[in-house]
Amino acid sequence: MHLNHGQLKAMIKMGHSIGVHTHTHVSVAASKLNHTEAYKELVWPKIYLEDQFSCNVFAFSYPFGERQDCLNTSQFLEKTGDYKLAFTIEEIVNNKETPPLELGRYMPTSHDTDKSLLQKLNQILGGA
Repeated sequence: MHLNHGQLKAMIKMGHSIGVHTHTHVSVAASKLNHTEAYKELVWPKIYLEDQFSCNVFAFSYPFGERQDCLNTSQFLEKTGDYKLAFTIEEIVNNKETPPLELGRYMPTSHDTDKSLLQKLNQILGGA
């Protein structure tokens, strides 16, 4: 689902934070972005949204988000220091030791139920 300008503005007014992907939805690690490309993909979307919505954008979510698409903290900081959080789709339990630029998450779908989510949580916790 894509949100339009008015919907995003309303969400921000309700207290929601917004974050970014990349400009062209590339796999960040697999693309081996040079400095200019990294700016276009990682920094420009942040600047654009902050300008459009007069808000702070501090979260980045990797397109695709699998291990081969993501950078570790030091690699990410070599590209940009503009974010406080970066999300992968690695299904892990985040804790105090999880680097804030390497956060995992589970992406619920419209097919998930309370039972399937509980099952998934138990599976993730079992692997922790």
